[in-house]
This record gives sequence, structure tokens and C-alpha cells, in this order.
Amino acid sequence: MGNTKKKTSGKDLGMKIFLIAVIAIVVLALGTSLINNSGLLLHTFNPVTSENFTINGAMMNYFYKTTYYNFVSQMGDYLSYFGLDTSIPLKNQDYLDGTQTWHDYFLSSTTEQAKELLVLAEAAKAAGLELTEEDITAIDESIASLEETAVAYGYTTAASFISAQYGAGVKVKDIRSAMELSTLAGKYSTKISDEITITEDEINTYFEENRETYTMVDLRQFTFAASEVELAEATDEEKEAIDASLKEKADALAACTSVEEYEAYLTEYMKSTTADGVEITEENIASNLASTEYAGYTSRDTDQGKWAFEEGRKVGDTFIVADESTLAYTVYIVERTEYRDETATRNIRHILFLSSQHTDAAGALVEAEKILAEYEAGEKTEDAFAALANKYSEDTGSNTNGGLYENVYAGDMVEEFDAWLFDDARQVGDVEIVETADYGAHIMYYVGEGEPQWKLSVESALTSEKYTAAYEAVAATIEVAQNDFALKLVG
Repeated sequence: MGNTKKKTSGKDLGMKIFLIAVIAIVVLALGTSLINNSGLLLHTFNPVTSENFTINGAMMNYFYKTTYYNFVSQMGDYLSYFGLDTSIPLKNQDYLDGTQTWHDYFLSSTTEQAKELLVLAEAAKAAGLELTEEDITAIDESIASLEETAVAYGYTTAASFISAQYGAGVKVKDIRSAMELSTLAGKYSTKISDEITITEDEINTYFEENRETYTMVDLRQFTFAASEVELAEATDEEKEAIDASLKEKADALAACTSVEEYEAYLTEYMKSTTADGVEITEENIASNLASTEYAGYTSRDTDQGKWAFEEGRKVGDTFIVADESTLAYTVYIVERTEYRDETATRNIRHILFLSSQHTDAAGALVEAEKILAEYEAGEKTEDAFAALANKYSEDTGSNTNGGLYENVYAGDMVEEFDAWLFDDARQVGDVEIVETADYGAHIMYYVGEGEPQWKLSVESALTSEKYTAAYEAVAATIEVAQNDFALKLVG
């Protein structure tokens, strides 16, 4: 009897193979999606590890996104100048140098930061440093704040908010682990900083060795130039005449031998060139006579900078810089020879009452007046004020050190705070309530002047160098491994 089974045609067989392939692709896609959303790969592969600590892919994603968000927050409206578009995936945008994407840039930066965390965490463990109850409480509060933010933004759960912000698969436990690691690493970083000492001799030696970084000169400058319209319509012969006239004026100004003579010449020149019926005001003149600071490497690289910092330069010396392409002559005169910034910073203690913690600004002011009365009824000393700051202040940045901020630069604080602190009439021991729109009511105590700005800059540079040397010495003894495959899963 013959075989009655129907033969499968080549066409039918091809269709079956096609359908099987489609099903396999769909299953694979669904599986990959489920794996990614679950965070299985992120929790399986570890981008960086050390002997006792691990940063898994989910933690790395948290660090990566945090690095990105911080950059966006700090740059704000200037992002376009960097060529970064937050609406486009980072992998699809070239970084400034054109050799990598923005994703590559942030991943590389985050990887280096992660390695440093592991080095510091290993060093902390070796030094016997551990997280305290206060550290754990602070982390708990940060996690709680994250959960509150999720609700505020309309997310049903913190998990969905975290997934949206830091990537699918990142969980609360990963963020907690990242915070614990960062806190432990920070303890050893603080230990390094606390052990750094800088002497007066070191400061003076460093200043002399790097003098060109920390000194400046003050110059006045004025430019004689032809207008674009004037040049566009001029013949070559007319351009030569214009150039000769501008040079003559520049030479005449450069012949001045003092700042006063320079100002007088320019004042008369500006008045004589003002169109009929247009009043020349003192503000107009002042804006054209303003001095310009030339400081550091950048300024020294210009022709006028090299001239201004030459040995033997004197007040009243002049110098002309010509721009042949635009027919312009800029005349410089030295107003102040090479100097360092001796401007004093200021030290302040304050007790802050936040408007948000006392219903409104009026409530904060009432509380401030109450505590000021307590201070006035007591010893009225700086120590007494510091004790009240530790007891009552709601400024978490200073309420454990008596409300003290040292070496504050003009412009460091909010406007109202800054204006009070840098009032020329300010006297040591002054106490007063200052209200700020951004925060609330501050009881201020003026401690006195801090270090001059040049010295703080030198101390900061020395501290940075010593910290780097100490860190590198520790890092040389600790091995940190990098998994390139795991890093490809981040972002």
C-alpha cells in the first residue's frame, strides 16, 4: 500500500521556518525586556570590585545618573554652550572633543569616581572606620526623602520612581548600598583631610614658586577704532588715512605719563567727539576709564599681559596694541603694578530659623527675636552665642560648630546675609537679626576678618596637592578590578 501522508511542499516548509524564527525573536525580545526590567544583568555583573567591596551594575547606574543630573543642574542654561541636549539620548550625542559621546564621557567619569570610592572604602575598613548610628539614620532619611519625592511627582511607588530616574532594574536596596559605600569612603577622605597640616613657610614658599598664578596688575585701556561702515565704504587710500589718524590719537594718549593725565586726555577726547546735542555724563566717562585686572596664566599670554608683568614695570607706563585687521589701536596704562589680593574674607556665626519650619517668614522672625532676647539676657559672648547656635539653629551646615562660617568671600552668601556681613561699618561682636528671602531669619554674630584671599587660594592649592599625594599613596596599595562587559550595561 502506498504512503498516503501528504508531502510538505518547499513553500510550506519555508513558511514554518519563518514563523518559528519570528516566534523565537519575539520570545527572545520579551525575555530580554523582562531580564532588563528585573535588573538581573545589572545585579549579576559588577563593573568595579575590590577585595571587600563591590559596585554592581545597578549601583553603577545610580552613580552614573547622579553624575549626569548633577552636571545638568550645575550647568543649567549653559548646557547649550556644551552642545548637550537633554531630550536626546546621550549615546547619540558627540562630546565636545568629538572623540566620544556624552554617554562615554559620563560613564568614564563615573567609573573613575567609583574606583576612588572603593579605594577609600578599603582604606576605611583597614583603618577600623565604620558607619555609625548617625550615619545609618542620615541614610534612612535620604531614602525616606526619595520616597516622598516619588509621591510628590505622582508615582504610585518609590520603585517606579527610582526605575524612571536611575534606570530599569535599579532598586531601593541598590541606592542604599551606594549611599553606605559613599558614606564609608567619605570617612577616610575626611581622615586624609584632617591630617593635612600647612605651615606659614610652606604657604610663602608655594606662593613664590607659583607667583604668576596668584598675582595681578591693574590696567586702564582705551581703543581707538574705525567703524565697520566707515571701512566698508573706504578706498585703500582712505583706509591708510584713517589708520594714520587712529595711530596719531593712540600715540598722543600713550604719551601720558600718569593715570590722571591719561584720564584728563580721554575725558576731553570723548567730549570733543560727542555729537552735538548729546550730553556726555560722568557715567559714560567712567565706563570708558574703568580699570581691568590682569591675572594668572591667561592674561600673561597676551602681548599686554607679558608687558604688564615685566620686571621694572611702573605706574603710568603705557603700551599700544595694534590690530591691523580692524584698524584698531588699544592703549594700556599701568594703574597698579604686580600685587597679590590682600582683600580680607570675613568670619561669621549665625542662628537660622527657617521660614518653612515656622509656618512663614513672620513665624521665623518671632522665633529669632525670642532667642536673641535669650542671648541678650545672658553673658553676651561669642561662646554663649555658639552654644545657642548648636542648640537652636536650623542650618544643618553649621549647627554643630556654633553656627560658624570662616573665610567667607564677598558674594558667597545670599544677598541680605552678604550685605550685612560686608558692611564697612561692621564691628567685631555685632549682633543683629537679618531676614533673607531664601531662608528665613538669621541671628548674626560678627566674628571678624578672615585670611586674605591670596592666602586662601594658596592654602587650597597646597591642600589639594597634599590630599592627592596621600590618596595616591593609599591607592597604590589597593587593587580595584574593572569589568568592561559590565560597564556596557550601564546607562
